[in-house]
Amino acid sequence: MTTIPTTQIAKPGEVARAAVIQLSRALEEERRRIAVGLHDDVGQTLAAANIRLHELRSATTDREREEAADQVEWLLRQAITNIRGLTFDLRPPVIAGEDFPAVLERLAERYRDDHGKDCVVDSDPPRLRIDDHAAEVIFLLVRELLHNVAKHAGATSVVIRVRAPDDGLEVSVVDDGSGFDTTSPRDGFGLLMAAERVAEVGGTLDLRSGRTGTSAIIRIPDTVEGNAR
Repeated sequence: MTTIPTTQIAKPGEVARAAVIQLSRALEEERRRIAVGLHDDVGQTLAAANIRLHELRSATTDREREEAADQVEWLLRQAITNIRGLTFDLRPPVIAGEDFPAVLERLAERYRDDHGKDCVVDSDPPRLRIDDHAAEVIFLLVRELLHNVAKHAGATSVVIRVRAPDDGLEVSVVDDGSGFDTTSPRDGFGLLMAAERVAEVGGTLDLRSGRTGTSAIIRIPDTVEGNAR
């Protein structure tokens, strides 16, 4: 594996136009995905619950009423789960003062549930509180990296590593997938935009990819709260 500096991912003159195009596509895809989730998951589940409520109202025996009530309860729980999933995607559950590795564990759990593949969080120290803004930036970036792994890498496992050297923070997402060409313009603009977002909080993004997998390492200095370890 070799490290590809993010400054070499795309030509500077191409960045502005490509970034606007990619952002527009990303926003449209996000809107489409949420609309589909609301219609296909939440909407249809609530419609089915409404049908079961009508059946409950017309039930003539205690057994029929009990079965209909059980079905309504199950469907409503399913709708709540779907809504929570969409909310999770729209707004990161980063709460002020919360243990950051626990926040990342939610991402790992969601990845395991959605894709049926191994995803674990390896944190040293196991409990850690960091600056809220940095936490949100890292959360969003790790979520995007996991999305890319699921979509492109063909990986069987992913490890999210968290380290806190000298009051800084290092978070890496490592997969055992097929890797990709980090110099490809198709992938490069997204990576450059991610690197620029990390740079907003004084950090760097180091990307390494090869035949045995890909690792993305986020480093942000002075983000760990002194009383967190």
